[in-house]
Amino acid sequence: MTVEFDNDIYTIDFTDPANGDFAIQPFTTNGPLSPTSVSLAPGAVTASTTLTLVGRGLPGWGESVIENMVHMLEHFAGPTAPTFVIPGQLWFDTTNTPVDVLKVRNQANDAWNTVLTVGTDLDFGGFKGINVGDATNPTDAMNQQSSDARYVELAGDSWMPLQI
Repeated sequence: MTVEFDNDIYTIDFTDPANGDFAIQPFTTNGPLSPTSVSLAPGAVTASTTLTLVGRGLPGWGESVIENMVHMLEHFAGPTAPTFVIPGQLWFDTTNTPVDVLKVRNQANDAWNTVLTVGTDLDFGGFKGINVGDATNPTDAMNQQSSDARYVELAGDSWMPLQI
């Protein structure tokens, strides 16, 4: 039995049809050597995304697929932005650890927008949860400890602020 893959080109469509599509030829890959590399992976003709995508019939494709899953699980975590990005892609920027930043690529695909800053305080795009771990000041975020300290149960179903 002979199987021919010559005409089995994968056409990959983006979620948003306005972003078009791209093709992956049989026995080739499409993507960079690593998520932060500008060099192409072995066998790659081009790079359309940060991931290494494999064409039909390419031997040893499993490792690339598994590495892609890990990269997506960790949101491409690292101090260097991923290359060959696409709109909506996430990047967990660890440049200034211990204050890490989750970013998303904008629709125009020309900038990273901060979604969440993780450190001592949480910053949700300008809306901050200050001193979350030990909310002691009146302007700090509320947590169970500070909530219990500021409110007292009156009659089993109503709560009243303490006069501090």
